[in-house]
Amino acid sequence: MKRILAIIALVVWALGRCYGADTLYVSCSQTVHLQFPMALRYVDLGNRVLVAKVVEGSKDFLAVKAREPFDFCTSISALETGGKMHTMVVAYKEKPSKLFWKFEDKPAVDSARASVVSTGETLSGTGIGAGAGQKAVFSSILREPKRLYHLGTKDYGIRVEIDDIQIRKDVLYLVLAIHNNSGMSYEFAMPRFTIESRRRGRRGLDFEKSPFPKAYSGVGPVGPGESRRMVFSFDKFTPVRGQVFKVYLYEDGGGSRNFKVVAGWKDF
Repeated sequence: MKRILAIIALVVWALGRCYGADTLYVSCSQTVHLQFPMALRYVDLGNRVLVAKVVEGSKDFLAVKAREPFDFCTSISALETGGKMHTMVVAYKEKPSKLFWKFEDKPAVDSARASVVSTGETLSGTGIGAGAGQKAVFSSILREPKRLYHLGTKDYGIRVEIDDIQIRKDVLYLVLAIHNNSGMSYEFAMPRFTIESRRRGRRGLDFEKSPFPKAYSGVGPVGPGESRRMVFSFDKFTPVRGQVFKVYLYEDGGGSRNFKVVAGWKDF
């Protein structure tokens, strides 16, 4: 009798772990989106009944669906670029009650972005002041004339361009310019930077590097009829042949005025 009770207790415990409050439920008809604090480096699907895809332009978003109904528990493991691993228990449910998961993992974000400093107007700086030498370098770069004329995009009366890319003492500086000829102010979240393969493979999960700026200057809203030049500094990198460097701008507040500027390896 005791043995039977022990087995029942073990089954109940296992079911509780599998179908607990933190279980990620997926279905064939609805997509579940997961948002992580940082861009993803690696994702492992516990079973082929799952299919997942990183949302293009937002490397911290993962879209998950089921290929077919299943009656067992599996898992998803996701590794962030900062080294934090997330593992979720996954089960099937025809109509999941929760279609959006956001992982609030502040320590992982802070540890990876602790070195980001701002100089001048910012949207999302850390508040850490940059040294006088770095401010002088940023001011010098922003005073220099435009050197690149073929890297840009425009829409909604707004033109976004990469004005310059240069390397000084193993530090890469990128100058981004926004010209707002529309009748509305353009407010945007902090730009996203990624190094991606020019051709994406057939597999849904294709991960590239997401460099974070060490420091930046001049970031802020652009009013109607105004222009703004911003400079970002990175640890030196160079995309190899077959890779491109992309800058993504998303309008703050969920607006539709979003932009993508692409630079090839020959531009570095």
